[in-house]
Amino acid sequence: TEQGYIVDCIDIHKQPAFDHPFLKNHKLQRKPTFLERRKHAFYYVTNKTLDFVLEKFSCPKGYVPIRRTSKDDLINEIKTTSFAHHHLAQSFPGNHLVAMIMDNREDGYMGVNGHINVYQPKVRKYQMSIAQIAVQNGESNGINTILFGWQVSPQIYHNKLTHVFVLWTSDSFRTTGCYNMMCPGFIQIDPHFTIGLPIINLSTYEGPQFEISLSISQ
Repeated sequence: TEQGYIVDCIDIHKQPAFDHPFLKNHKLQRKPTFLERRKHAFYYVTNKTLDFVLEKFSCPKGYVPIRRTSKDDLINEIKTTSFAHHHLAQSFPGNHLVAMIMDNREDGYMGVNGHINVYQPKVRKYQMSIAQIAVQNGESNGINTILFGWQVSPQIYHNKLTHVFVLWTSDSFRTTGCYNMMCPGFIQIDPHFTIGLPIINLSTYEGPQFEISLSISQ
């Protein structure tokens, strides 16, 4: 890519996610199973001009693009998920959070959707700025969560650009979880979009505004 990343086209059925023991016999699904039966209860936004897809390129049918992970990426990712543990489980100096939390409902939730304005905040080497949607269960050392949004993190991406990211854990990052595709967890199905690429169109203060529509569906 123009930013210097190497992206490999991987057989959709042989991607790293299927190395996870819980996904050994997983049936690949192309869309959430509840969309048809609850289509009148949800409003979905489809953005046809995503600016964080591969540049002038897509993988052939049956393959998906996954950013290649280097040894340095893994070392930095271990340090950064430790930061994420603090971010999710406790407060500490220099951590500034704003969140909207939904109350529990008796019939539960089938998904979450959010429209997030995209900026590129200035951060230092060991700082991070994130805007995200999330689904979460549990607390303290038992947090089970999926997060999806954009982030600026020089430690993860080796630059100060804004990147689309996903993050997960099932035990507050004690033994599970990581960013993007750096460990088995997320299954990629789109032939154009790859997690971790930078977002090009950015909002500016008192200038043009850009947002992305994100959703997590059961």
